Amino acid sequence: MQLTRNINNTGKHLTHFDVKKDIWDIVDYRTTNDYSCFSIIKENRGVHSGHVEKLCASMREHGWISSSPMTVRLTKKGPEGERFEVLDGQHRFEAAKRLELPVKFIVMEGDQALVSIADLNKHQKQWSMDDYCRSHANKGNKNFKTLIAFKEKHKLRLTPAYCLLTQGMTQKDPIKNGELQIVCLDWAETVVGYLKRINALLEWSAFTTTFVRTFVRACQVEGFDPDQLLKRIKKNPGKLVQWAREKDIRANLEEVYNHRSRKPFPLAFEISKVGKSKKKTAVK
Repeated sequence: MQLTRNINNTGKHLTHFDVKKDIWDIVDYRTTNDYSCFSIIKENRGVHSGHVEKLCASMREHGWISSSPMTVRLTKKGPEGERFEVLDGQHRFEAAKRLELPVKFIVMEGDQALVSIADLNKHQKQWSMDDYCRSHANKGNKNFKTLIAFKEKHKLRLTPAYCLLTQGMTQKDPIKNGELQIVCLDWAETVVGYLKRINALLEWSAFTTTFVRTFVRACQVEGFDPDQLLKRIKKNPGKLVQWAREKDIRANLEEVYNHRSRKPFPLAFEISKVGKSKKKTAVK
């Protein structure tokens, strides 16, 4: 890479590396104390105060490290000055503001300036699945808005809520890539109702990801009656035991479902068939 020099809007010479054009289309590397020229776009994740505090501790000692500039895109240019939207580095920005330190940033233009926040961050560990959901929802994606509303309404963790709305899917890629497709909201509302009734009878939570996924798949088995399962659990709640593996949960559900039944139903086998079909769908 070629080492180049450039003058920023304060007249100070700054050194930076010329990055490959097919990765970033860099206009320039700048430094400023004018915090008012930056805004955080809606699709970005919320600012986590704990992370900002950690950055403040580091910046008090080392300042803003030049090799980690904030990434922004130009949104307005005129007599009153320039305005920018923060694409990456909002936590560093908040820390710098608290400490009244100058902000170091790169301005992007061209096609790369249109990069989505989720795409920019999907390979970074700092973003949680909830962060991706919020980002896609803030961009107007109705499926993610539905997921968040459903999750909050029923006070669920993200993965069980996602599993219910997609009838058994738990893969992370559709959430990261913004490709989530809600299968049937009404169906999910019915199933989560059964889960709540089952949960009320147990000494452990029925809302673990593995149990929810197994029960969701059971509800897709032709001939399965969730009311019958509920009756069996009410009579013998201790028979339904907490398991970590889906294989064990399937076997336990079948045992409880068929308790004193003259015609045992192969529930575990049928659930496994539904699971296999979901895996094939995910591969496609």
